[in-house]
Amino acid sequence: MKIKFKNNLIKALFCFLLLSGIVSITLIGCKKEEKNQNSVYITQAVNSSMLSLPMDATGSTAITVASSYVVNEDVTVNLSVDTSYLKTYNETNHTNYVAYPVSSFSLSAQSLKISSGQASSNQLVVTVNSFADYNYALQYAIPVKITTTSNSMPSISGQNTILLTVTKSVHSTATKLADNDANNAQEYTFDNNKIFAQSQGVTTVRSNYTIEGRFMVANNFTSSTRWFYSLFEGANNVFLVIRNGANGGDSRNPGDVTIAINGNVSPTLTSISLGTWYHFALVYDSKNITVYINGKNVYQAPAGNALFDFAPEGIASFAGGTGMAVSEYRVWKTMRSAKQISLNQCIIDPKDPDLLAYWRFDQTTTPTIVKDLSGNGNDLKKGNATVSYVPTVCP
Repeated sequence: MKIKFKNNLIKALFCFLLLSGIVSITLIGCKKEEKNQNSVYITQAVNSSMLSLPMDATGSTAITVASSYVVNEDVTVNLSVDTSYLKTYNETNHTNYVAYPVSSFSLSAQSLKISSGQASSNQLVVTVNSFADYNYALQYAIPVKITTTSNSMPSISGQNTILLTVTKSVHSTATKLADNDANNAQEYTFDNNKIFAQSQGVTTVRSNYTIEGRFMVANNFTSSTRWFYSLFEGANNVFLVIRNGANGGDSRNPGDVTIAINGNVSPTLTSISLGTWYHFALVYDSKNITVYINGKNVYQAPAGNALFDFAPEGIASFAGGTGMAVSEYRVWKTMRSAKQISLNQCIIDPKDPDLLAYWRFDQTTTPTIVKDLSGNGNDLKKGNATVSYVPTVCP
């Protein structure tokens, strides 16, 4: 029997009564809501579109696929490497990934199976090997994508591709300040006016910049050392330091990272563990400075545009007694994005046109000078610190 309804509200109410069992007449036009369609996705892509694949001579990682609901038959999920995805990804995310050479990686399988009664698959292992012309300055990636399934089950957009970012460990040396003279700066100095002035001879700081570097602390503060030591001091009255409490008023060891901008001191940004490498970045946008620790945004505060003029400006002042080691310092004339800060902590291309200065702090036969690898002539000059060199691996 077919009933015509003149009012949609009446029709909806009638359908509700029917589907609730109150009315038992079979009507055309009343349908129960169907269960959502089952779909497949790459498990590791749920939280992030990227998965890090670190290596030395070789490295590997595993990926799996899953279905939204338990399947009632075996389902084969086919995967492939889709290098065309890189172009779209780079344009969307302002990145510069290049495809890892096909000859230097392998997939353990071309498909994965979700067995009947299950909702997740076995593992697919991606193995990478180093190659002779590996370029540390490039960002390599392998995009793995779901292509088809044996029962035509669709994949979930945005979770059907995972970008495996290949990062080869950088083995190098870092400069460690070894002496313990509390009355002198012991720092590496630079020409603040030359690097950070908006133009030659003016007293305003450039409109945008980024400073970043890696550091490690080997020893606790002692009574004979200063109550702080600097990671950076200069530009527009910025002091990024490690403090042993407020003005040395307590015995926290080995200290907390804080930033002082125009004399205003921040809360603790992170507490330091001995022997652990950290990465910092300061990003200036003409009004504010944003601080990143290990790629994470931890603080932001207003900053003026007056060029700081406190001689000497530099890196690692009063750090001798802490055994602080420094590595991979860069100054950029641009604002680096959070993604760029996270992905380029270990080594960069010294010819990047956005660089103002690049100091690796690796071992040299002339430790009184740290060469500026950017070619801009902003070499660092060593103060009265005694230095040594320690091995470092990044990441």
